[in-house]
Amino acid sequence: MEVSIQWMEYVLSLHKDKDPCIVIGIAAPYYPAVNNSDLENYQETLGFIENLSRESKEKFDLGIEVQNYFTGICDLSYGMFTESDETIEYIENNMILWGTDYEIPLQLIKEMSMPVFNIGAWGKDLHKYTERVLKEDLFHRIPHLLDYSIRYFLKD
Repeated sequence: MEVSIQWMEYVLSLHKDKDPCIVIGIAAPYYPAVNNSDLENYQETLGFIENLSRESKEKFDLGIEVQNYFTGICDLSYGMFTESDETIEYIENNMILWGTDYEIPLQLIKEMSMPVFNIGAWGKDLHKYTERVLKEDLFHRIPHLLDYSIRYFLKD
């Protein structure tokens, strides 16, 4: 990100007019927005969620909450890309440093797009020094549910 800002500042320094202006640029890192409902096999994804919820209820007497959240920046962003080829071309042509210092294989991600799920422990103070998680989730529930999920998708 810092190198993108430095590059924009450098390009702006070449501009003779010193009046205030607005600089627009797509700066790295780029996180594609993801949403399972964008996939063709969304109904199959819903089936998995139902099965995972049932497993969690039977094994731990614990329900699962499905939550849509801000999808702009996510660890799962590189699991799918459902935008058009024109969007890929637009990103490649407009992102600072694309192809030299930064790039993402968007076409490959598009070809391999898959459902994404963030299955994790209940916690507090995410990304703070006081962050903590429930040990029962971390050591028992989540490992079981991850194992169940992997086996579910590899069954075929």
